[in-house]
Amino acid sequence: MANRTDLEAAAAAGVIQAAQVQPLHDFLATRATGAVAALPGEENLRFIRNFHDVFLAIGIVLFAIGMAIGIGTYVATAASPEQGTVTTGILCALAVAVMWGLGEVFARRRRLFL
Repeated sequence: MANRTDLEAAAAAGVIQAAQVQPLHDFLATRATGAVAALPGEENLRFIRNFHDVFLAIGIVLFAIGMAIGIGTYVATAASPEQGTVTTGILCALAVAVMWGLGEVFARRRRLFL
């Protein structure tokens, strides 16, 4: 929150008018008191407030298990061991790339804690 001296400095610089300092200060003060203050010694855990992160993490784990089962089934039914070995490497690399991409999307772009 901007304090009164910051607002007065903004008025002196011509960013806002001097008549706007007090109403803006009052407005910012009411918004600040409306926010829930964390108790001292309490950790602010974001995932408790946004539990959908946990459900997304569970979904990603289930997706990874499904990919692993699919890869295992495909490799087990391969016609020859050589083909199965090469295919396993390719499919595992593809699975790693997909999981990495999901991690990037959810952790960086959507700012989720996974």
